[in-house]
Amino acid sequence: MLTPLASHFLAGSILSLVLPASVLIAVITWYWIVWRRGTEEGVKRHEAARAGELPPTDVRRETPPAG
Repeated sequence: MLTPLASHFLAGSILSLVLPASVLIAVITWYWIVWRRGTEEGVKRHEAARAGELPPTDVRRETPPAG
């Protein structure tokens, strides 16, 4: 009778450690993929703007100082 109780307790304690760690790893991976995708698109857009392949309305321009 003592063995099944111990095995369930061990399974519960392992799950209570593994599940939050796996969720954390999943969130970090998702965030890293989204960040890399945004960085790559920004670099491509910047290079296209430099090469003159984008229309002037797509290129960010600094506004002239007022006055």
